[in-house]
Amino acid sequence: MAAGDHLNRYAEGWTTGDLDAVLESLDSTYEIDDPNFGKVSKAAFAYYFNGSKPIVAEMRDGSAPTLIDLSEIVTQQEGDVLTA
Repeated sequence: MAAGDHLNRYAEGWTTGDLDAVLESLDSTYEIDDPNFGKVSKAAFAYYFNGSKPIVAEMRDGSAPTLIDLSEIVTQQEGDVLTA
């Protein structure tokens, strides 16, 4: 899968709340750094993601049709590295 395809799948997973879509897009070395939760590896991501969903839903008053709205993703390609 090309880097842009991984990014699209990642964004789709967050938008729809689909854990499998996010996990499918992640490299084994993936790590997210959440200032409220700390660093999360791919191995621990399911716990983080499933725990985040109710928090996000509460912040959005449960009224939004998507988990997270991603309206604009700015990217920069340098060789094989895609930064978003």
